[in-house]
Amino acid sequence: MGECGRFLFNFKTGQLKTTLSGAENSIERLVFSTDGQTLISGGINDGKDAIKVWNLATGQLRHTLSENRLQGFFSLAISPDGKTLFIDTLPAL
Repeated sequence: MGECGRFLFNFKTGQLKTTLSGAENSIERLVFSTDGQTLISGGINDGKDAIKVWNLATGQLRHTLSENRLQGFFSLAISPDGKTLFIDTLPAL
């Protein structure tokens, strides 16, 4: 079985904009920044919960957050100014 594809399309034209490289095995949550430049994805990566920050213009991965305290999460949100990421997690074991 090959890698899963993570693709971004232009909603109006249906044209492929970019492919996300290095995506999680399973994406469970997504949130777009208000300026449309960043995508935050949360999911399972190599058996661990991980949050990834993407540059939407290039499809390149900017950051990966995979600290031990990310023991499953329910929601993700970006502040209106784009400077803060909120992650709602399960209690650490």
